[in-house]
Amino acid sequence: MESDQILRPNAAAAFLGVAVPTLYNWAREGQIARPIKLGPRASGWRRSYLEAFITAREQQTQSAQSASA
Repeated sequence: MESDQILRPNAAAAFLGVAVPTLYNWAREGQIARPIKLGPRASGWRRSYLEAFITAREQQTQSAQSASA
């Protein structure tokens, strides 16, 4: 299943269009889930989770725009 592949930090940040430090800041602040630990020096996020995150952000944006209109 391609949508359930694990994206390492560089790939996840590129997928979301942000810098890697932003990704970790969001995780620390609770805006996104912390990465899955794959090993002592490897972690990442499921692509399907990141896709759902984008969808949720789109819905929040649309709701905010509808409320202000």
